[in-house]
Amino acid sequence: MSDWIRGIVYTSVLCMLALTLTPKGRVRTAEKLVCGIIMLLAIFSPLFSMDGTAYSEAAAKYSELGKELAGEGREKSEMLNRTLIEQELSAYILDKAESLELTLSRASVKLGWSDDGYWYPTEVTLCGSADDAKRAELSGVIEAEFGLNGEYIHWTEEE
Repeated sequence: MSDWIRGIVYTSVLCMLALTLTPKGRVRTAEKLVCGIIMLLAIFSPLFSMDGTAYSEAAAKYSELGKELAGEGREKSEMLNRTLIEQELSAYILDKAESLELTLSRASVKLGWSDDGYWYPTEVTLCGSADDAKRAELSGVIEAEFGLNGEYIHWTEEE
């Protein structure tokens, strides 16, 4: 970079001296044109000496890095969506249990990824003590709302 700047400075000084020493007239007009072309060559000289293979290697490297970062971002986004959906479904179950006058200390939902590209509940674990009728009532609501088979709804006692 410093060589490039030095080249521009030296070229401009040389052109300035040549223009100062040349008398006015046609020669000076032609000399201005030549100095302008030389200055443009000095300014754009890094483009002429650019290594094409190094540029293409760097472009490929940054392209791969971009793809990798995009993939990581997509993966993290999916995990955040999964966590958010699990929390919302757990809160929904706790609210539904409360409306059925059933006290749960915890409700957890596990999700799976469908072939159609969305998260769906695969298993529900409920923590609390309740009689069989209340458990059956809440399990029925979960089965109906989530489309989850009753064998994937697990009950545990208080922790």
